[in-house]
Amino acid sequence: MSEPAGLNITYPDLVKNVQCVIHATSLTNCSWQPATPVPDLQFYYWLMKQGGKACEPDYHLEMCSTYVYKDGVKTGCHVPSDDNTVDMYLLFNGTINGTVVKNVFTISMINNVKPPALNWTAIKKGGEFKITWDPVDIKSIRHWCYNLSYTECGEKKNKTGGDSITLKVVPKCRYTMTMKAVKGKCEDKGTAESEESDEKIFEAEMNPALFAIILIPVMFSILAVVALVCFRKHKPKLFPKIPKVPPNFMDILDNNNERSTNPSVLSKKEEECDIALVIEDQPASPES
Repeated sequence: MSEPAGLNITYPDLVKNVQCVIHATSLTNCSWQPATPVPDLQFYYWLMKQGGKACEPDYHLEMCSTYVYKDGVKTGCHVPSDDNTVDMYLLFNGTINGTVVKNVFTISMINNVKPPALNWTAIKKGGEFKITWDPVDIKSIRHWCYNLSYTECGEKKNKTGGDSITLKVVPKCRYTMTMKAVKGKCEDKGTAESEESDEKIFEAEMNPALFAIILIPVMFSILAVVALVCFRKHKPKLFPKIPKVPPNFMDILDNNNERSTNPSVLSKKEEECDIALVIEDQPASPES
């Protein structure tokens, strides 16, 4: 009698870079990259609870109901989960050249946490920043340290807090800020952290003296422009045009000047005027 023979079947890779991270108390995100184009790719999962075993009777796979697509290709799945999940068993299957292909993965979820970016606010008031945020929604992890990364006048700095952070303001400095949550207490070095938050920017406060130095020349420039516009608009009234001189006006003026200054030019009546002098005889003196 011949002995039974074992047959090992190696399937080609359907996907690569498979990752699953706890996103919130009731949500786990799984992602992957396609290794081979498979139009009918399907994703199944099973969540093993704390203290459970893979061979238990209730072991069964769930098919993904909420896929994530990129350019029409499946690249992820939103998996409902809870705080007691310690391991995930994943199954991918699809058809390549008419053959059904399967890929199986096991992922430990104990440290695979990646909360979403924090929802946070920074209020600038009374010479300081008051920074608050919504806490991470993963109840299975008791401690989270919230880290503020910021620049002050271009210098990179960090500050941590558990509930809120207060930061003194240097008026002349420009600030940029981002936040993230790190697993564990602030004095520990956490192994898991949230996604980086959006960046907030606060410009430097304007120095009053510098403001005056900038404002005064600008005001004078504006006044100069307004004065120039008004001058051009009212120029005809301020400097009226001199009327044009008639063509024969200069001839008339020259003739009048000649008559008034030349003594040889006399009127006709003056030429015909004769003056006659009459001398009367005077009576003789009685003494003579």
